[in-house]
Amino acid sequence: MYFTSVIRNFKGAENLAFMDEIDEGLSLDRDSLVVALVHENEHYSVLDLRNGFEVLFTFDGYRILEKHCMDCDISISYSAIVNGDACINNANVASLKYGDHHVSLLDKLNVGVLSILVFKCLVNRV
Repeated sequence: MYFTSVIRNFKGAENLAFMDEIDEGLSLDRDSLVVALVHENEHYSVLDLRNGFEVLFTFDGYRILEKHCMDCDISISYSAIVNGDACINNANVASLKYGDHHVSLLDKLNVGVLSILVFKCLVNRV
């Protein structure tokens, strides 16, 4: 499954931290995480959570965004794999912290999973 979140209108925003939490039925593919327009370790860092991640923008990161990308959207994309703990509805919840204690509304997506039985038959013919 592929997920993309978009951060818009961040002029003057500081202390940006994007958090994405996924249910235990989905496993984050950490190598698939991409934050558009900026470079990891230079403009942001990623904090691995128990079941999800947090993208923390550095001071230099949002200064560069403010200077060069004021009308741009920042997209954060990643993929997740359905695992053995999946249930019928698995939640993915994203939020954005900014400023001195402001938090955006939670954006929640329910990911449905179907369980389909597969029968395998082996026939030996002599």
